[in-house]
Amino acid sequence: MEFFALDLETTGLDPQKDEILEIAWVRFVGGRPRERYQTLVRVAFLPKEVEALTGISPEQLRRAPPLEEVLPGVLEKLGGKVVVAHNAPFDRSFLEQGAARLGLCLPDIHWVDTLTLARAIWPERESHALPALREKLGLAPEGAHRALPDAEATGYLFLEELTAFPYLPERMQSLLLNWIPSQARQLFFGGKVGGIPGTPKTVLEEVFSLLSQKILGFQLRKTQLDYAVWVERALEQGGIHLLEAGPGTGKTYGYLIPLLLSSGRRTVISTRTKALQDQLWKRDLPTLRDVLKADVEVALLKGRNNYLCLWALERERGLFSSPIFERLQQWVSHAEVVEVGDLLGLVGRGPEAYALAERLRAHPHRCLAKDCPFFARCPTRRARRLAQEAEIVVVNHSLLVADFVSGGGILGEYDALIVDEAHALPKAFEEGLTRSISPDDIAAVLEEMESLLSPELVPRREIRGVWAELQRFRNRLRRLLPNEPSAYTHREGLRFLSLAQELIWRLVSLKEALEERGSSAPAEVRGLLSGEIAMLEEITGILEYVLSAEGEEIFWSEKDPKIQFHATPLDFGARLAEEFWDRIHAAILTSATLSVGGRVDFLVRELGLKDVIHRTFPGQAEALRGGVFCLEFFPGPNEGEFVRALADLLSGLIQRFRRKVLVLFTSRKMLREVQEMLGDAPIVSQLDWNDAVWAIQAFREAEPPAILMGLDSLWEGVDFPGEELEILVVPRLPFPNPSDPLVQAKEERLRTQGLEPFRALYLPQAVLKLAQGIGRLLRTPNDRGAVIVADPRIVLRTYGAIFRAKIHLPVRVTGSLEELFFALEPIFE
Repeated sequence: MEFFALDLETTGLDPQKDEILEIAWVRFVGGRPRERYQTLVRVAFLPKEVEALTGISPEQLRRAPPLEEVLPGVLEKLGGKVVVAHNAPFDRSFLEQGAARLGLCLPDIHWVDTLTLARAIWPERESHALPALREKLGLAPEGAHRALPDAEATGYLFLEELTAFPYLPERMQSLLLNWIPSQARQLFFGGKVGGIPGTPKTVLEEVFSLLSQKILGFQLRKTQLDYAVWVERALEQGGIHLLEAGPGTGKTYGYLIPLLLSSGRRTVISTRTKALQDQLWKRDLPTLRDVLKADVEVALLKGRNNYLCLWALERERGLFSSPIFERLQQWVSHAEVVEVGDLLGLVGRGPEAYALAERLRAHPHRCLAKDCPFFARCPTRRARRLAQEAEIVVVNHSLLVADFVSGGGILGEYDALIVDEAHALPKAFEEGLTRSISPDDIAAVLEEMESLLSPELVPRREIRGVWAELQRFRNRLRRLLPNEPSAYTHREGLRFLSLAQELIWRLVSLKEALEERGSSAPAEVRGLLSGEIAMLEEITGILEYVLSAEGEEIFWSEKDPKIQFHATPLDFGARLAEEFWDRIHAAILTSATLSVGGRVDFLVRELGLKDVIHRTFPGQAEALRGGVFCLEFFPGPNEGEFVRALADLLSGLIQRFRRKVLVLFTSRKMLREVQEMLGDAPIVSQLDWNDAVWAIQAFREAEPPAILMGLDSLWEGVDFPGEELEILVVPRLPFPNPSDPLVQAKEERLRTQGLEPFRALYLPQAVLKLAQGIGRLLRTPNDRGAVIVADPRIVLRTYGAIFRAKIHLPVRVTGSLEELFFALEPIFE
């Protein structure tokens, strides 16, 4: 049982003209206070009578933070929660007015008024004011008319009211329950859902009760049911709904169940990663369809290169022994849809197996279409056909964006969209709409051409000419390009284009030579050659466009880890508003991290959303064994001694606790420096592996103690259950790099729109990314561990409160390394 007790002190009684003077809340769990918060608020004028009543002096207020620094964090904490207050309409009106003045989006708060309850339960009392009821409860009178003591007294009063409620006449109970929010009703019946006297359970309540009986280990969570009710409403009413569900809410079942129960609307579910896509497809959907007896056609669809090309398998059959090839053929003949990833289970894993998978996966430019002898059995065509016929299609964000770029040619029309891990959708659109080219891309095409084509089809002279010019182009770029990612103008781009001109001519000559060879070749060979020709045309076109820098995008280059040129759209929100969201009846965007300081402005602006409905649902963090530790004593991340201090911290952690540690860096340079300082420590560094997947696997297989040092790709979508990870270290708050050309361009655009870049760009991105990073640890109630944020700005700067409010775990500030280690001891006993 959880609720928040709130109290405000104000400068007067009129929320239109008076101000909030003090805010306090107390979080009650299981009938006991577990967390407290109190702050004074700087006001323009303090009336003498209020000063005398509260004992708050003008001197105290001069040191207090203004409302704009306090209210976002308070609203973030209370959003989606049951909040009790004595004379709740009074407190609610002041919060509403304060939020309106600051332009904040007020979250959904489920209010319960202890004053109304007290009047119904104890009608005989002369006074139901809080001081009189404090006396009835036997609470000490000290601290009356101060927010924190009054909030705690309100919480204890509510507990007494809950105890007395069952003894009221049934008619009185029903009358009171009519104005109590549904989210709070379980508190009046010992946590039972659907226990309102005389009220039948809803269909969703019945379904969740059924799941508790049918699925081993499934436990109904109140917030999960509330979440499912909102999904059901969103699917029926339409519009764009941002549903923010804290860790442990159970949002996957929360959206799948109402979706399976609804009918008549074709729905696409988009996930951030293929791993979550597979979880939905292989575990969650089959389980629920079986339990609910849901006769709904569902399909899984991934990008083309995830599927096996049967023509490539036949072409490369010489790479397999006869027994293995027979097994592959049997597998292909029996599988409904054939994915390349499944192939690895038959031939093993490792670099050679992955190289083989590359040769066998489907590629658009290699497709013979109707000329293919396996056209009727093509796994890609079959997967797309099943998806277009299904009522529910599970995709990932990359494919969702690819469908948008293709004008809907992949998925077809659909009525509803559910975006899981929606915080990553802006990045997915940015990456999907970016055009990129690298000398490595050209080299990959040449290597493929030489390996796939028979010797008599390969134009040796032309290919050698491209290889030689490509090497010269690379060498010139290495001398010319800056070491850090940098934007370039049309004038600078023309210089790059002039360097590439000879390479482009060589590519055109190669294309013409392939066309000449294909004119008299058999149909099957012509199909293969036409694919290589199409790739050369595509690469040449992108190379000329990106290097010339004549479009509306931001054009930028990078040198490390490889030379690349990019053309990235700066503002695609307007395009999405017109071409994407307007054609969808209902869109549900869900994640544990959608808002910052109670506001969803960042997501709304990036995705071009309009008229959104935002709701928050609290997580289950109190069941987890661990917390977040903020190092107030640490040097700042830009100070010279920071790297040394970080290395000492990591060394101390593994020596003292001998656990597995993940360190999430935002800088390659810092990662290298710390790795060098740690010397012979048991380290798995992402920089030492070509693929993050291999680094993750090496870390999983390592015995503790071990340290995994990761970069951007490990901040999300990676799970290490149980003892695979018990300590997570975040060296610095993940603010975007101000020297990044995309960040600089966005910063300039925001200024032209009259927005302050730090609040509109840097802070939202950093807060959401930190919350995602922290989510790598403590995924289930059985996990234990600690998150250590080494950046002292999370404590020392005023914006640190916004970071801390977004963390769904207990937060503790430590003042020394020994204090930190002492605090960690109970976790790892």
